[in-house]
Amino acid sequence: MANIYYIRGKKKESKWKILREALPYLWLLLFGLFAFFAPFLIDSISLFKAKTVNVYGDKTIPSIVVESAVDIYKKNWLFMNASGIKSALEKTTGNAVASVAVKKDLRGVFDHNVVVDIYIKERKPVAVLVNQDKSYLMDGKGNIFSKKYFNTKGLTIIYTPSIEKTQKEVKFWLNPISNYLSQFKGKNIFITNSGIFVDIKDINGELILPLANSYDKKQLLERLNIILSYPDNYLSNKIVDLRYSKFITIRQKPTNDQSQQNSQNPQNPKS
Repeated sequence: MANIYYIRGKKKESKWKILREALPYLWLLLFGLFAFFAPFLIDSISLFKAKTVNVYGDKTIPSIVVESAVDIYKKNWLFMNASGIKSALEKTTGNAVASVAVKKDLRGVFDHNVVVDIYIKERKPVAVLVNQDKSYLMDGKGNIFSKKYFNTKGLTIIYTPSIEKTQKEVKFWLNPISNYLSQFKGKNIFITNSGIFVDIKDINGELILPLANSYDKKQLLERLNIILSYPDNYLSNKIVDLRYSKFITIRQKPTNDQSQQNSQNPQNPKS
């Protein structure tokens, strides 16, 4: 008889062991079901509905585009967050939003008077980036975004064979050069293998910058700031070349009349 009771005890212990091993999986299953249905349950509770949602800072991007990104939360202040709104706006605007901040005033939560303020900061374009047959916008930090909602009139045009290379090249000098170029209407930038050529058509001036990997960044900025601190007309009819480490070359640039005259009266080739 003692042997029989011993065997039954082992069977009972085996059942408890199986149950203990299954409990974590059962808990995960219940947690997963709760996580799946919780948004639907919470979304139907008026306590989590904001009375007012205010949006600030959308100047260029149409309001309807911003509203569609915010409306996915259906005024649910519990789930409304900056990263989710920014991600939705990045998809619809082509990365044209720099940042999103969400501020929630929960003092009236039990009176259903929660107010949510959303602050949207758009990227500020400083140049049009042209790569083969495609064009994009670039801000002062080198970020690339769609020009769908922006006015490109008066912006500097950068022609480049490589977007990635251009981001690396212009990231540290784009701000000072764009501030200087903003006073001129006609200006283009050409990225080449030998340097960065800034053509200022208004004053028939040209500024040549070295590639990033061929110059000390701090030294270049110091010399560039010296050039940009001169009077506005300093570059008039000049070519200022900053590609050399120990000196700056400055030479006269032919005026438009001189260029036309040279093209009309070419020199005879030597025999």
